[in-house]
Amino acid sequence: DPEYGYTEDVGAPRDTRRQEVRDAHIFINGLKNATLQNSGLSEEAVARMSAPRTQPAGDVTAAERVGLRMFCARGDASEENFSDNREAFIELAKEPIPTYEQVKRLVSELTGIDAIHTDMCTNTCIAYVGAFAAFEQCPFCGESR
Repeated sequence: DPEYGYTEDVGAPRDTRRQEVRDAHIFINGLKNATLQNSGLSEEAVARMSAPRTQPAGDVTAAERVGLRMFCARGDASEENFSDNREAFIELAKEPIPTYEQVKRLVSELTGIDAIHTDMCTNTCIAYVGAFAAFEQCPFCGESR
């Protein structure tokens, strides 16, 4: 017979719910203690976020604007797709357009937002952060990190 209690689902293994609660507490404590300084962002990104622009950027060149428009036009497009379009524009305009990495850096400078890269399960079950930071295998599907 399963054990019934006010904190357990009927038929759920006893340890399952307790582990989920422990994991949730690890994430909650991580959020409580989160700061920009321990976020994994670069010092420059923290400085930009701490003192954001108050005026629109007026120092963006025409080529940078083209690069930004290409970058924003298809948010789901690959870096390879961006590079192919960039080469076509350069051929047409004979104007140097920033590379994908240069445009990403420009977006960071203009917006104050930087990407934080985190390992994830290949099946997108989890991100290897918080309670899962030290895991070498996904606890849900078993895929290796």
